[in-house]
Amino acid sequence: MKSIRLKSMFSTKKRIAAVALSGAVILGGAGIAAAFFTSALTQYRDDVAAHRFPSDAESYHLSREVQSADAAAHPRARKA
Repeated sequence: MKSIRLKSMFSTKKRIAAVALSGAVILGGAGIAAAFFTSALTQYRDDVAAHRFPSDAESYHLSREVQSADAAAHPRARKA
């Protein structure tokens, strides 16, 4: 597989814009992708640690009928 350099694929203005969007510094072709993913993973980690993710809008909830059926099928032991 022939590799294509990022620099040849995008103009300098587009590379600068991509880096500006990710809040990173231009580090070269591979550095842009690394900075983008590092920024995304850092934001994800911070959101999880601060309990901002997942929110109710980003979660799936069981209907009451399914919750009742599950509770009946799998009774839990009560703590004394």
